[in-house]
Amino acid sequence: MNDERNAPPGFWGRLSRRAKIVVVLDLFVLIVIVAVGAMLFIRSESSSHTQSKAVQPTNNSPAPAIPSLESAEALAWIVAACGGPLLIKDLPVPPLPRANESGICLAQLGSVPIAIGVYDDDALLRSDIADANKATRYATRTANNNENWLFLLEGHDAGPLEPLERYGFSLH
Repeated sequence: MNDERNAPPGFWGRLSRRAKIVVVLDLFVLIVIVAVGAMLFIRSESSSHTQSKAVQPTNNSPAPAIPSLESAEALAWIVAACGGPLLIKDLPVPPLPRANESGICLAQLGSVPIAIGVYDDDALLRSDIADANKATRYATRTANNNENWLFLLEGHDAGPLEPLERYGFSLH
């Protein structure tokens, strides 16, 4: 019994078993990618729809405050220290636990992360610095709105923090 005589004619019949497995796996991966993309799209549509309903300021109410880490001023500082605007926030274990807002960024690919925190109280900022590894460099500044900012870097090289000096940060 020859397999060639029993094989159905057409494209599928001419494929080897290995090629058929590859085609089936590729189709499965494609279906999964499309499904995940559709779920993310639907999720973003529904969240933006609910957000647009929830945040419709009336003429009498002030505009909602921009979180400190998302302000234009903060973006300039993050780009100066990290080389780009990428900031990872909402971590399960915040890098600076006493900060009102915190996140981390990488100055360069493969470099040590820089922890960034915003504090209402200078004593809380000092406590986070004290709890950090002794081999740290950091930059601090009090912004115009009396928020205390901290950029904390592990290690002895303060190079990534030096651009913050032009924004009034003190390097330590």
